[in-house]
Amino acid sequence: MNSFRAVFRALEYEAQRQRKAMEEGVRLVQETRGGEEEGKTVSQRSKEYAHDYRYFPEPDLPPLYVSRKWVEDVKAELPELPEACRDRFISKYELSVYDA
Repeated sequence: MNSFRAVFRALEYEAQRQRKAMEEGVRLVQETRGGEEEGKTVSQRSKEYAHDYRYFPEPDLPPLYVSRKWVEDVKAELPELPEACRDRFISKYELSVYDA
């Protein structure tokens, strides 16, 4: 697709096509679709499984395991959020919302 307008038309077409298929009880298949000039999309090739898309893990990145303790420690070190700071200024110093 060579323009935003073509992408928009294809998205509109796909939304209508998929809605109609659901209403009619037609099962949608996992596939790669291409766009035509007038916004219509056409099937290019079917895909049965995720490996058909050639997804694979990044071999140079080890798995990342995050413990609950680490998450809690990071949360404890975060600065005060703007909304909380505003509310604290309003209640502690009796400032208006604008001034806070």
